[in-house]
Parts: sequence; C-alpha cells; structure tokens
Amino acid sequence: MPYAAEMLETMRSLEARHYNPLPADEDLWVQPSLTPVHRALLVDLMVGTGHALDVSLDALALTVSCIDRYLARKVVPDEPALELLGLAALLVATKYEEVAPPELHDIAAAAQHLYPPEEILAMECALVPALHFQLHVPTLATFLPHAAASAATTMDPHDADTASRVAVVVRHLALVALADVRLATGFTPSLVAAAVVVVAMELAVGVEEVPWDAVAEAMGYEVEKVREVARVVHNAAGTPHARIDAMLCRALRALGIEEEEMEGLEEGEIEDLEEEEARIAAVEAARAVASELAF
Repeated sequence: MPYAAEMLETMRSLEARHYNPLPADEDLWVQPSLTPVHRALLVDLMVGTGHALDVSLDALALTVSCIDRYLARKVVPDEPALELLGLAALLVATKYEEVAPPELHDIAAAAQHLYPPEEILAMECALVPALHFQLHVPTLATFLPHAAASAATTMDPHDADTASRVAVVVRHLALVALADVRLATGFTPSLVAAAVVVVAMELAVGVEEVPWDAVAEAMGYEVEKVREVARVVHNAAGTPHARIDAMLCRALRALGIEEEEMEGLEEGEIEDLEEEEARIAAVEAARAVASELAF
C-alpha cells in the first residue's frame, strides 16, 4: 500500500491525542450505575442494527467510540436514553464512514421503531456538541488493515483460503473487542488491532504460524505487550456476551475451522442450510471480508 508507513504514523499520532488508556480499576463513565454488562449489551444491539443496515466495521467502531466518549462526559438517565445514544452514534458514524449512509428513518426501522426519528435526531444534537465536534478519531478498525498487512507478509500470497479464514476470525474478534470494556478503554486501538490479528491467526492457522515479531514491529509495540493484550482478547472471546452471527459461523465451518476451535465464540443454534449452498455463501462472505482487511 503506497504511503502505508506514513499513514500509520499519522494515525498513531492522532491516537495519542485522543486515547488515554485507563487502569483496570478506574471507571470509564461518570455514572456509577452503568456497568460493563450494560455497555456490552448496547454494543451488541448496535452491531445487530448495523448488520441489518449493512454498514462497515469502520462505522461500527466509530459508533462505539462516540458512545464511550459521550459516556465519559455525560450522564445518561435510563436504558431508553442509552439505546437512543447508540442509535444517534450510529447515525453520526455512518455519515462519516459510509459512501451511501442509511437515512434517519432507515435506522429507526432497523431498531424496530422503538424510538421515533425525532428522538434519535434530538440525541444526535446532544451527542455532537458533547464530543466538541471531534467526531472522527482513529479506531480499532483504522488499524486493522495495517496489522493485517504486516501479518500477510508471512503468508503464502496464493493461499486465499487461509487468508479468508484468518480474515473472518479477525472480523469477529474485532466485534468482541469493541464490546469488551477492558479492551476498549485499557489499551490503545492500534495495540488491540495487533492483538486481534495474531489471535485470529492462532485460531485459524495454528500457534506456530503466528508472526508475533512482524506484527509487533509493524505496529510499533514490544512483542510481550502484544502477547499481554492477546490474552485479554482470548478471555473476552470466551465470555457469554461474545456472540458470533450465523453467517460467520457458517463461514468458519466452510473454511475448515472445527467446532472445538470456536468453543466460547458462539451461542445458540445455527440455522440449517443445504451444505453446498451454505459453503458457497460462506466462502463469498469470507472472501469479501478478506479483501476489506487487505489479506
């Protein structure tokens, strides 16, 4: 990628301005009643709404960033207001990240019309000034292509199946990381991106194939620091809130990842499809994700 090193350096400098990782025992929010479980459920709701609207990982990551930065400054009185905040953040993020962003009424419809468009718009008007109009900041999704590219240098460029397997798991683990408060607040997005890529390679191709040194060096971290965060990613992927949707489960199976490799990564039954139809759809979805993440 032309100017990749310069782009990464610029994004890292912006990251240093906007992110100040918090110690594990320090609260992210200004209201004590808000718990990590509340936040995880809200992120899960926004991910589901975003999938219904077919928005990008970049938009979802920016949505979560807007939510966290608002909650660090303002008190949200109740659960409906929290969900309204999520929808308003999604509205703002898609305006920045999508070529054809969903309209206000599309977001209201994707949320099953629980909140009228006027209320979502009113929350957007509260959200934007609360963030001091600094809406677009580097996120986990910003750094994933850079981390993925550094890992790809150690892989066979003709082995598209392996690249697709890794990329599918990367996308899932990125969503897990967005929902996990420790990963969202305790580490910088670039460090989490590096950890997500190496954990995905562990799950998809085996521990002996993980290019720890290449990824850590490319992202500007010590290998031990990446290993530390990788352990947190592993733990987060095993929590009850770390769900993986049906298409990604089918994609993983179709690309050769066995059930035991997905232990802790899925919850609930996967709908039955004809085997060949599922494989074709899964491989197409996986290749699209692989292309997006530069493998």
